[in-house]
Amino acid sequence: MKGNDHPMATAKWAVECSLALFESPEDVRAPMIRQYIKAHWSITMSYRKAHMAKMIIQEIMCGNAEASYRILPAYADELVRRNPGTVVRLCRTRELRPRGDDTFGRFFWSFGPSISKFNRTVRPLALVDGTHLRGKYRGTLLAATAIDGNNGLFPLALAVVEAETYDSWVWFLHLFRQNFISAGRDVITIGSDRMKGLPRAVAEGLPGSHHFYCIHHLSANFHGKFKSEDLRKLFMNAAYSLREGAFKDAIETESFNALLKGTRELPIAALVEQTRWRLSDFFQYRQKAGSKWTTRLTPNAEDWLADERILAGAYMAHQCGWTVYEVKSKYHVDEVDLEKKTCTCRLFQTMGMPCSHAIAAMGLAQRDSYSYCEEWYHADTYRRTYDGAIYPTLDRSQWPEPTHPLSLVLPPKSRRQPG
Repeated sequence: MKGNDHPMATAKWAVECSLALFESPEDVRAPMIRQYIKAHWSITMSYRKAHMAKMIIQEIMCGNAEASYRILPAYADELVRRNPGTVVRLCRTRELRPRGDDTFGRFFWSFGPSISKFNRTVRPLALVDGTHLRGKYRGTLLAATAIDGNNGLFPLALAVVEAETYDSWVWFLHLFRQNFISAGRDVITIGSDRMKGLPRAVAEGLPGSHHFYCIHHLSANFHGKFKSEDLRKLFMNAAYSLREGAFKDAIETESFNALLKGTRELPIAALVEQTRWRLSDFFQYRQKAGSKWTTRLTPNAEDWLADERILAGAYMAHQCGWTVYEVKSKYHVDEVDLEKKTCTCRLFQTMGMPCSHAIAAMGLAQRDSYSYCEEWYHADTYRRTYDGAIYPTLDRSQWPEPTHPLSLVLPPKSRRQPG
């Protein structure tokens, strides 16, 4: 049997050989199956057979795609029962368009700790993104994330929709506003890539909020069109220049798609369950990390403040008014207003942290720079951000009877072509 692909080396046989390799369904990869078969049996299995083996293994681990849609209402009830404060919204096609039926349309979910913390301890900034699902049925995964006080990703909400359309984004943003925007935080900033119709959807779903494009997505598109690394660098420099009035997206954070890597191929109930497991682990990891800090601010914020203090040492500050200062550096003269927390370099008001010019003014005024840092940068606030818990769902034998009037939902009619 050694050599190239052999008719006796079937996908079912590959499953029997390689099933024990994988601990969770999102870890299953066709290339890994091919490599294992090649290393142990010297057979070069076709990618198609390896992909079929992958699909069979994932079905063994988390059930088939059709059953996953049918149990979704009951699973959603269990998710909320085990995690009070969690919000789910399931829409069938009959609820979305005339003459619809009971097939799957959209599903929104957000865990209680994400909702309760956003208005209390996290920056008023949400990043939204969409990515195509790779499972048996077509669909798009929508996600909204925020940024915590250590410039790390903070998951907010997700949704699976039949297709990424203007209407689906309006629906998602409406639910986001309904559950996340408190009376005291009516205006937030929404960042995204150049998704079709999203700015208009933001205006309708989140009226009064601001929308900006992610610089990194724009940079990739710019480089793809002009094929010049030098031009791309000039573009990035212009985008980061606050003195020209451009928005500075100085946040270096994880990609939410990277956090959910591997889940996009799973049946829908398994996909939601994997996000629950990962976010539970995510919260626990950051709780432990934050408990070890001894500084007043988060490590990232402390580093920022230290760098700005070094720059401030070379500046000359002069008081012009009760709270207004003129600060001279080598190339610029800036105006700082300590009461309004503003500087003409725009870093102070954009980042919510004192810039080097503001720190120079604070030195003259004998003010504590820590007191001018926004609350979400404080280490205590960070620890409160992750002091919640996301609890496990129990096995199906322990689920209560569904509360939905229709206990089943049928899978979508549009499928992906077999890989």
